[in-house]
Amino acid sequence: MLDVVRRYFREYLDPVEALDEDPVHQLQLATAALLFEVSRVDNVVSPEERTAIMQAVTRKFSLAARETDELMRLAQREAEDSASYYGFTSLINSHFSPEQKQRVIEYMWRVAIADRYIDPHQEGLVRKIADLLYLPHSVFIRTKLQVLGEH
Repeated sequence: MLDVVRRYFREYLDPVEALDEDPVHQLQLATAALLFEVSRVDNVVSPEERTAIMQAVTRKFSLAARETDELMRLAQREAEDSASYYGFTSLINSHFSPEQKQRVIEYMWRVAIADRYIDPHQEGLVRKIADLLYLPHSVFIRTKLQVLGEH
């Protein structure tokens, strides 16, 4: 996983900001991969879910369009190739505050509801990730209700 990310950031970004020296890029990939995972866990990635992922990545990381497209491509590949969520959640746990972790769960809910239906597999995955991020059940529920209230 990290070799692909390193290669991308060496090609497109200033070498001073190389991945080895800045975990921000790893966090971006981990977060985006979790968003892709929630979109595909029900075996149907709708255009609305893809749009929700793009919006979340754009808002969360303030990347240029080219960087967002490349990050999404890499994240999709990582989500498809990954056998475990540990690599993604351990990065997030190491570097994100509880508020930032809650924001990840919020974005996951936004992706899950984007097609106007939350599949039970999607809800289960969001719950699992919230647990792996050490967020209380109340945050999981409150965030879900907040997102549902906006739709």
